[in-house]
Amino acid sequence: MGKSGLFAVERWTIRLAPALGMAAIAASALVMTEPEARWAKIYAGPTDQPGPLVWRVAAKRGSPDRPQSATLKLTLSARFAGGTTTVREFSTDGEGGAWVTLERPAADSPGPITATLREGSFILASGTVNVTKERWLAGQRNDGGWCSGHSEGTVAIKVGVVDGVILHAVPASMVVALSKGGRALSQQPFSVEADGAIVEGSDAHGRAALVSDDKGMARFSVRSTDMAAMLTVTVPQPNASRFAGALPIRAGGVHVDRQGDKLIIGSLVGQSQATVGLLTENGLFDVRTVQLTANSLRMSATLNYSSLPMSPFWAIVSSETELDTGNTIGWPMLSGRERGDAHTSHVVPNLLVLDGYRTVTRRLEQQRHRAWYTSSAALLFVAALMAWVIVRSNRRNQAQVRQLSRLIQEAGPSGVADPAPYALIAVIVLTAASVALAWWLALGLR
Repeated sequence: MGKSGLFAVERWTIRLAPALGMAAIAASALVMTEPEARWAKIYAGPTDQPGPLVWRVAAKRGSPDRPQSATLKLTLSARFAGGTTTVREFSTDGEGGAWVTLERPAADSPGPITATLREGSFILASGTVNVTKERWLAGQRNDGGWCSGHSEGTVAIKVGVVDGVILHAVPASMVVALSKGGRALSQQPFSVEADGAIVEGSDAHGRAALVSDDKGMARFSVRSTDMAAMLTVTVPQPNASRFAGALPIRAGGVHVDRQGDKLIIGSLVGQSQATVGLLTENGLFDVRTVQLTANSLRMSATLNYSSLPMSPFWAIVSSETELDTGNTIGWPMLSGRERGDAHTSHVVPNLLVLDGYRTVTRRLEQQRHRAWYTSSAALLFVAALMAWVIVRSNRRNQAQVRQLSRLIQEAGPSGVADPAPYALIAVIVLTAASVALAWWLALGLR
């Protein structure tokens, strides 16, 4: 025992216990909890159809009110209905998005899929994915094709866009179908004029003269000059009839042309990249993001495929990787004989099937509880050690005072002893530790 009245073990306890307690509290905050919430959303197409599956993953971090994109290395594990498991490793882009292709084993029948998305040992999303084709098609968007408008006369006049919609300032193929009494009206002269667009082969008055073929159809090209355009078809006597309707024009956007097993991607608005996916009646597959390069007056790129799906299928394209925003266009990919008719633009976005936010917040809450229990246990242990040192020190101090009182023959033993100076230090350190713990808890539970 030294001059301070404390044994060596007590002095070392007072010196080290508070530091160890604070270290335990800090370790529980840093090691036992994640720095921020990280989760992911998974979007999928129908799972009850044969063929490969293409899912979209969107990784997020931070608060759900203000989520931020996260570039992460992820692992997707999918267990199919037949029991086979497929694992894919991939990285998200700068926006936190990625398209993942899952090859369904040939022996497995279509059905629900159990999916788990991880970042290392942390689960960002998990659950069962079960999307029927009927549910998936409920979100389809069809646009363009045969135009709506006002008709007059005995001749039924139909006006359509071969590729579904018209991009502003981009030439588009049109078709007119004439019939009377339910039968095609062949070799019928008529005229076409447009307001807000230019018809190929039109005269100085903006009017083009055409004649229907044996099937009662005629084809021409039109280029919009305004964002809103009207097309008028007039059939002269003795079959005097008239049709007037609005053209389905889209601003900007990316156009896709088919040349054999190649797709030509083009844009007039200076876009640097585009995301293209092939859409069939059974779902979306083969999604690619391609960089566009300057070519003449537009930006373009060429995508090569070993083979393309059987008709009907669509190339859905957008400047955004999600392929479900308003500027996403589904261009019908037509063979030569199909270009004589009008077709709609067709888009069916993948559906949100898993949202890992609830799972992640539940895990973070469990981590905070474990950290709170660990910090509380460490604080109680430090408090117990301090109490042990203070009690032992004060008992010895009181005994020494009583012994001194007897030696100097005072009236009686003193019932009060001056507390050891280390006791005050212990109380201060313990109070500081309590404040630090409360502060950390306040920050962690916000």
